[in-house]
Amino acid sequence: MAITPPRRNVAMFIDLENLFGGYGRDVTAVPLAKLVAGIDGTLRTGGLGSGRAVTKAYANWSHPDMNAYRPAVQAGGIEPVQVFAFGSAVKNAADIELCVDALGVAHDSPWVEVFVLVTGDGGFVPLVRRLHALGKHVVVVSGSHPDAGIANRYLAGLADGYYVLGSDGTVVASAAPASAQQQAASPWEARTPPTPGPSAGPTLEDYKAAVKRIVTGTPGILVDGKVQGSRLGSQLRQRWPGTSYKDFGTASLGSFLEKHCALQIHRPHQPTGS
Repeated sequence: MAITPPRRNVAMFIDLENLFGGYGRDVTAVPLAKLVAGIDGTLRTGGLGSGRAVTKAYANWSHPDMNAYRPAVQAGGIEPVQVFAFGSAVKNAADIELCVDALGVAHDSPWVEVFVLVTGDGGFVPLVRRLHALGKHVVVVSGSHPDAGIANRYLAGLADGYYVLGSDGTVVASAAPASAQQQAASPWEARTPPTPGPSAGPTLEDYKAAVKRIVTGTPGILVDGKVQGSRLGSQLRQRWPGTSYKDFGTASLGSFLEKHCALQIHRPHQPTGS
């Protein structure tokens, strides 16, 4: 009997230093195993992803207190990324490593469509924008401790989904701050979809925004200025399995693009018989 491999379309990047607020605090305060399991469950329930292709956690793993995370790292399939400062003049070394790795996965693994950034650091706003331009769905999970990990309002507002980590490791959906949505630079980036759930679906504006991001961020999807319908349709179905162009009153993907996005479907010429 043929075995169907699991679909792994999620990449998770954990800014562990941000969550526990620096090595002068309680380094082991973050329930890493419960955090990862909670995010896995949330993505499956929301229909966003069924498996992690990449899981990386960034910290100074040579710090003695970090040994407490060893069981969680081994059991959760987490790759610990050692962060070096390369001298006192270099700050935010973990942030730089995380950005480089995330963009590398986005470029090298096009089948990875969901990027989870576990951090509250507003310095990752440009990374979210770049991932959006590449057609990726970005989820932000931040901490809830008053002194560490609280999400920057702009970061939460730009994310496609925003969740908060409870002290017990539970992951709870949370609405992005209204001020971030109002002040974001672009309406394409500012929109935060409804809380993911079995019945949640995109609005017409969400669907149009997704089309725009996929078309502008997927190399080779345009042929002579027209969209390859099979590639676009595949990515839309992966993002919203229960939604299609028919839900917005159009009979085909081509008619949806023409009516709502000012785009056309590429139709290859078929050879004619004698």
